[in-house]
Amino acid sequence: MQLIIRSLSQFFQALLLLCLFTMPVQAGEKIKVLTSIKPLSLIVNEAFGDAVQVDYLLPPMASPHMYQLKPSDARRLQAADVFLWVGPELERFLPKILEKYIQLEKVDALSYLESSQDTLLLAFNQSKHSDSHDHSHDGAHDPHVWLSANVAGAIALDLAEALSRIDPIGADYQALARKYQTQMRELADASQMAAQQLNNRNLLTYHNGFNYFANELSLNVVDVVALQPETSPGARHLSDIKAKAISLQACIVVEPQYRASAIDRFFTIPNLAITEIDPMGSEYTTYSDYYRGMVKRVQECLGSH
Repeated sequence: MQLIIRSLSQFFQALLLLCLFTMPVQAGEKIKVLTSIKPLSLIVNEAFGDAVQVDYLLPPMASPHMYQLKPSDARRLQAADVFLWVGPELERFLPKILEKYIQLEKVDALSYLESSQDTLLLAFNQSKHSDSHDHSHDGAHDPHVWLSANVAGAIALDLAEALSRIDPIGADYQALARKYQTQMRELADASQMAAQQLNNRNLLTYHNGFNYFANELSLNVVDVVALQPETSPGARHLSDIKAKAISLQACIVVEPQYRASAIDRFFTIPNLAITEIDPMGSEYTTYSDYYRGMVKRVQECLGSH
C-alpha cells in the first residue's frame, strides 16, 4: 500500500510540474522571448513590438559558434518562456544546454525554414552569386539566415506559431507576423533596386557569412579572407586575396568580431575599398535599420572605386 501511495504521489508531482511548464501565459503578462543572438531579437522586437518582452543571450561581440554561459545567462534562460535560435548548425554550444530547460518553448529557425520555407535557404557553396568556399559549418544549409530580410519575415511567422500556442487569447501574433513579412519583402525589394544602380557588385568578405545578404541584393562574393572564422588566414592566402581584391575592384567587408593585427596591417594597403559591417548589429535597435545600414555601407564601399 505504501508503495502504491508513493507511486501516486510521484505521479501527481510530475503531473503538476508538467502543467506548470505547459500552462499558458497569465492574462496581461507579456511572453518573455529570449533569442540567442541580437539580430534575432531585432526581428522579434520589430515584428511584435509591445506584445512581447525581448532579450538576447550572447553579447554582440561574442562568437555564436563558441560561448561560455555565465550564471546570469542561465537565469535568463530559466526565466524565459520562448527561446529563439538559429539552430545547432550555428550555435554549436547550445543543444546540450537547452536540454536542461524543459520549461522553454524552443524555436529552431533553421529547422522551420528547412521544413516549410526551404526555397529561401542557401546551401553552402551554392549561393547564386558566390564563388567562395567554406566548410566551417556542419549541415546542408548556410545558417547565417538572419542576413536576409525575406528570411527575417519567415522567422517572424515561425515564432508567431509558438507565441499563439503559449498565449492563445493574447495579441494576434499571426497577423503581426504577416504584416512584418510584407514589410520585409518591401525592404528587400527596395534594397535590391538600389544595388542594381551599382556598376561594380563584387564583395570579398572576412568569412563566409554574407551569402544571404549578397544573394538578396544580387552581389557577388568573390572570395573570403578566413576559411575558418576562428582561425587567422595564412600569408599566402592574404597575398592572393589582395591581388583578387585589386583586380576585381572588390569591396572588402570586415567584421569587428574578427580583427587581428595581421588583418589590420593587410587592410591598410592603398587602393583597397574596405567597409566594416557588424553581422551582430551591435549599434542598431531595429532590424530594418540594421539591414539598411549594411546596404548603405556596401553601396558606399562599391561606389568608391
